[in-house]
Order: sequence, then C-alpha cells, then structure tokens
Amino acid sequence: MKRRIVDRWFPANAMGQGGLSARRRYRLVIYLAVAAIVICSFFMFFGRYLKEKNKDPWTLMAVYRVTADGKRVLENYPVYYYPDYVFVNGIHYKIEEFVDGQPVTEPEWPKYYQVETEIVKVSNFDEMMGGVFWLLPVVIVFAIVEIIMNYCSFYRPTKSIYLMKRFRSGAELNRRCLTMPIIMILVSVLVCVGLGALYYWVYCNYTIPERLPDRITVNIGRMLLWWS
Repeated sequence: MKRRIVDRWFPANAMGQGGLSARRRYRLVIYLAVAAIVICSFFMFFGRYLKEKNKDPWTLMAVYRVTADGKRVLENYPVYYYPDYVFVNGIHYKIEEFVDGQPVTEPEWPKYYQVETEIVKVSNFDEMMGGVFWLLPVVIVFAIVEIIMNYCSFYRPTKSIYLMKRFRSGAELNRRCLTMPIIMILVSVLVCVGLGALYYWVYCNYTIPERLPDRITVNIGRMLLWWS
C-alpha cells in the first residue's frame, strides 16, 4: 500500500515496476541538489567570513597634529596600518608598542602627533550573504523545466494521458507532475533557511563584538535569490 501511494507522486516515465530506476533518479537529483547547495554556500560564506575575520589586526587610525596652543588639527584620516608599521606624512614608522594609546615607534614618533584608533567593522551580514545561495534559483528553474517534462511524459511515448483521464479525480495528473519538483524546491528552500540561520549564528558569535556593525541587517531576498 505504501509503495502504491509513493508511486502516485511520480510522472509517467516512473510509473509501475518498470519505473523503479526512474524514481530512484528523481530522489537522487533532490539529494544532489541539496548537497550542492550546502557545499557551495559553505565555501562561499566561510571564504568571505574568514577573509573579513583575518582583518582583525588592521585598525583605522586618525592622526592629529597638536599645535602650540594645544589645539588638535586632523592630519591624516583614515590611515590603515598593520600592528608593526604605519606610514604617515611620508615617513615609515615601525611601531614597537602603544603607551596610553600613543605609539612608541622607530624612528621616534613626533611629540606633537596624537593618534586615535578604531577597530574596522566587518561587512554587514546581508552583504556577506549576497549570492551565497546562487544555486537555489538554478534548482527552481530546473524544477520548472522538470514539471513541463513531466506533463509531456504523459503524452509520449505510451500516451499515458488516456489512463489518467480514467481517474475520477482530475488532480491525479497534477499530483504526479508537480509533487517531486515542488518537494525539491521546498527542501532546497528549507535547507537554505537553516544554513542561513547557522551562518548568522556563526557571524554573531565568532566575530569580535567590537567589529560587528551597529545594526546587523538580514535581507532574505538578497540571501536566497540575488547574486549581488
């Protein structure tokens, strides 16, 4: 009984005992689509995330010149520097350490210079997720093509459409043509949503809090359908 019910989910080329291999192929396509989405999104997201995370040593620095009357004049902003070196006003300074927020350098840091540092923020979550699930639209298009092919399978080569017309329920044909492609789409969307939630958790919990944007935005459309 269970086998008969499951068989009703498949089109003409997968009906009956002779369609066993075709039914297996349908299931295999779903497994492969999900696996491709998982693997591709994993490498795309973590490739971007680790690239952003590795920018931790880089800091945004504003350099001020202190005038004789004690006023501060903005000299350089922004200046990106690595912890060991900074290039300001044509001079390359090697930073030995920071004391009270001011660098101790070689050559000596000018006494009339002051610096303020700020940790660079990582890209917002929706920017980092842009196009990560680019395979989802491909799966949706493939499923639509599959639906068209399923309907065509009842008209050739065995003309199974006449068998479908004998059923009292007019939904039998639609059920056989739509079920598996819709299952493929739904499973793929659910997997993307689950992975998106996982990536969001990683983004929020494994990023230095000071580097997180002031307002984290999540754009579902960009995450699931856009390549940007």
